[in-house]
Amino acid sequence: KIFASATLLDEFRSKGIVNTFSGKAVSLASEIKNSTLEKNRFVVVRMFDDDPGRFTDTMVASKLHQQVVIGARIAARAFEAEGIAFVIPKKSDFSIDESLFEGEKVSITYADTSKYPCGTVHKLMRLIRKNSKIPEYEIFSNINHKCLFLDPETCISIHEGIVLGIPVLERFVHVTGSCLKSAGMFKVRIGTSIKDLAQQCGGFNTSPAKIVVNGRIIGTGIADMEIPVTKEIKSVEFLSTSELCVQKSTQCIRCGHCRAICPEHLVPDLLYKMVSEGYLLSKDIAATSVLCGQCALCNSVCPARLPLCQTIEQLNKDGN
Repeated sequence: KIFASATLLDEFRSKGIVNTFSGKAVSLASEIKNSTLEKNRFVVVRMFDDDPGRFTDTMVASKLHQQVVIGARIAARAFEAEGIAFVIPKKSDFSIDESLFEGEKVSITYADTSKYPCGTVHKLMRLIRKNSKIPEYEIFSNINHKCLFLDPETCISIHEGIVLGIPVLERFVHVTGSCLKSAGMFKVRIGTSIKDLAQQCGGFNTSPAKIVVNGRIIGTGIADMEIPVTKEIKSVEFLSTSELCVQKSTQCIRCGHCRAICPEHLVPDLLYKMVSEGYLLSKDIAATSVLCGQCALCNSVCPARLPLCQTIEQLNKDGN
């Protein structure tokens, strides 16, 4: 069936479909409805995980890529997009079947997923724009950060909700960690406890010192195993004491490591100082915070253990 955009948005709402591209569950219907783009509207689908410690989106893209493509096409219809851009790993075990498309403009770009970060909005746009030098992909040179960015799990939810009529009741979750007797990939009901997932893996060899959801680099820690699986949880990792680093924060020592590693060439230490100490920065430098892809590399190299990435994210939410 071919539905109008407004009808699809109503269906997205009724089926509880959310977009988890950014790591947070955002109402897909609201995201599309609130878009301010008047032209150059594209859908971008990242066909791999943005955190190298996670495997969920990569697995879904590999095993269910036809359903992902159909979900992306439906999203493009709802977004009234001019085209769909798929970014897939260079060493992937699947390909996009062009016979699934009926006149839509489609771009297929390859990313080197062995290098982190490679899945941020800015990295994806650069890859797609570079690929747009090929005449058949020229229209995608107008890709921008206000386009609709999706991940495979979101596209699967769209396929299940619109094609099969199934609301969002389950999620794919990658469960791993050195503390577990075994690892696994499960499709579980929303509301299932983290503890139940661990039991499905055979329990623990040793008691976990920390539980991390959605990847070691860009994920977050959770308090206990009674926390349920939500729509935005893609992975759970159980870490031992030996895998943890010192978490106590100290003062910035101005080592410059965060600047050297930032893929967007930002100054995380100064942006952090601006927020935490009211340090005066020029408007031009402060405005560079919008380029942050939340890769968290600055956090990983900071010897003072400062929350640089989180502070820059808050700076953007507050509108600089």
